Amino acid sequence: MPEVQAKTALIVGATGLVGSHLLSHLIESDRYQRIIVLARRVESIKVHEKVIAKTFAALDRPAIEHVDDFYCALGTTQKVSGKAGLQVVDHHLVVRCAEWARAAGANAAAVVSALGASVRSSFFYSRVKGEMEKDVEAIGFDSLMFWQPSVIYGARESSRPVEWLAARLLTVKCWGTYQSLPGEAVARAMAIQTPLAPNGIFRYNVGDINSLLN
Repeated sequence: MPEVQAKTALIVGATGLVGSHLLSHLIESDRYQRIIVLARRVESIKVHEKVIAKTFAALDRPAIEHVDDFYCALGTTQKVSGKAGLQVVDHHLVVRCAEWARAAGANAAAVVSALGASVRSSFFYSRVKGEMEKDVEAIGFDSLMFWQPSVIYGARESSRPVEWLAARLLTVKCWGTYQSLPGEAVARAMAIQTPLAPNGIFRYNVGDINSLLN
């Protein structure tokens, strides 16, 4: 069996529900020898010999680090950040980080989006996600994966009672693409598929995620 070449990953959103699990999976993976983590505060990042933590201020400097794969789990809610804040985090910051990663040499990108993402959606949240996808596509990654789960559940820093209730109601597989998934499952699927994905643009919904994990 040929030896797996160790790579460098860049991850943003590593302190969130999906991102924290994703960082743990990347640390455990033998496919990565180094993981660059961008965050608002480096002290919030998990300490490990593979991990190099940087603040978002690094985005304003020349790209001096080589990156192979880009992972993005950034996201907020309109309730927490308002419409303007949601657009800044879920669109502008995602696109800016993707541009930085591509400039640093990343050929593959895995970005957490949402079910129903569309630039033509009548729902603001779905429209922001659709616009983000369109702008990330334009950056020109060889392999680009958008992960489009429905409701994601798990331990969060802030309480989201409506999401918690929806997640519990939607856990049964009969809900299809609307089935809720734990953040760990989404993260594990991303960690499995991203280093192996062929060239092209792919969108993974709940069914795809479940298939990858079974």
